[in-house]
Amino acid sequence: MSYLTRNAWRRGLIGGNRVWVVAGAAAVLVRLVRRDGRARVVFREELQPGEAVVISHLAPETPPGGS
Repeated sequence: MSYLTRNAWRRGLIGGNRVWVVAGAAAVLVRLVRRDGRARVVFREELQPGEAVVISHLAPETPPGGS
C-alpha cells in the first residue's frame, strides 16, 4: 500500500497525471479508514494508594560506592 501511495503522489503531483492523484487520494483514504484510532493497551495493573508509576528510558543511577 505504501508503494502505491508513494508512486501515485510522485506521478500525480510531480508528473501532473490526474489519474495518479486520484489513486493516491484513494490509497490515503483506505489507510485512514483501516485505522481504528484506538491505542493498544500493552500493560495494565491496578495501583494501590501510595504507589506510583515511573516511566524512564535512562539507566538507574548507582549509589556512590555501590556496584
